[in-house]
Amino acid sequence: MKLSTLLSIGTAGAILILPALLVAAPPSDWAKIPGKTVTLIYPGQSTYQWARTKAHTKSVRLIKKGRACITCHEDDWESLSKKTVAGSALEPGPIAGKNPLIKLGVQAAHDADYLYFRFHWKTNAAREGRMHNYVRYDGNSWKFYGSHRASSKVRSGKQPPLYEDRLAIMLDDGKVKDFAAQGCWVTCHNGMRDTKGMATKAQVQAHPVLGKGGLKKSDIRKYLPSTRSGSNAPWDKTKSKENIAAIKAAGRRTGATAEDVAMTLAEAKATADDHGTALVIGADQLLDCDGRWFDKPASMNQAADHLRALSGRTHRLVSAVCVASGGSVAWRHVEVPLMTVRRLDDDFIAAYLDRAGPSVLESVGAYRLEGIGARLF
Repeated sequence: MKLSTLLSIGTAGAILILPALLVAAPPSDWAKIPGKTVTLIYPGQSTYQWARTKAHTKSVRLIKKGRACITCHEDDWESLSKKTVAGSALEPGPIAGKNPLIKLGVQAAHDADYLYFRFHWKTNAAREGRMHNYVRYDGNSWKFYGSHRASSKVRSGKQPPLYEDRLAIMLDDGKVKDFAAQGCWVTCHNGMRDTKGMATKAQVQAHPVLGKGGLKKSDIRKYLPSTRSGSNAPWDKTKSKENIAAIKAAGRRTGATAEDVAMTLAEAKATADDHGTALVIGADQLLDCDGRWFDKPASMNQAADHLRALSGRTHRLVSAVCVASGGSVAWRHVEVPLMTVRRLDDDFIAAYLDRAGPSVLESVGAYRLEGIGARLF
């Protein structure tokens, strides 16, 4: 990593771009290392589309050119942050007590191999910041107690806010498209959640690509703009399943591994809905056979094609599982068993699919080991 890299630092929904600070020695004693105090702002929950519409009157033209938010808001970002946390059209339901500004102390040091940071700020919590959830015994059973500040139980005062403060750093090597304009947005925003006019659960689940018949989502989180039908298309104007599959294939060519993709999908499932402090398990599988990635077959004919491709070969069944609570990942794991399919002729494949039925369309590889799929091995 080049030490001249720009750092995008976010904490508690705040963001600032600043150059890396350098000193000549490892941090053996932080008290001797000079520091700097920077002001982080709360930008509010706005959608990708809103930032590119005429409603964003001040900078829509510059954003389309890839300019950073600070280009227009250098003089008024403080007043805008205070307006947002008070409840504005941009974020009509803000979290009570949210800080519009945070004073962040920053120190940095490096040696020949590593860059070290130390951050400190004042928290609103009356305790140290490493806690997450409580589990309490109510006389009958153990139950989770407390949640994140956006939880309905916390907003109503029935349970306390227990989540720790968090800080994130994004590094830009100059090769990430639109980083200057979008690095802040990606760090701080959660898609349509808590925004004005957000899509309802019923609307999302009815969508042919995103809903029950496709990706099985129930709200709109972060997404790749390239999956939409236009540069500023609304959430429901997606490309076809086939086009999105082609985008995934192109992403693989950039260096993402099957393990990366499976875990990303598992995490998306585990954090898709707000279940308070309940433990939510998300899982996904991706089949990799000699470098070819297989999704779930879209039809019985495609299932037959998949089985012919797997016949007599060993494939990797990349299996990812993730456990989340309150929208935050608590545990994740990837396992990659090697599976060798015996040689299958067309008559066997036809008989197998006739016996297994449409259930094969629900699994990558067109088989379930707990059922008749075991006969393929």
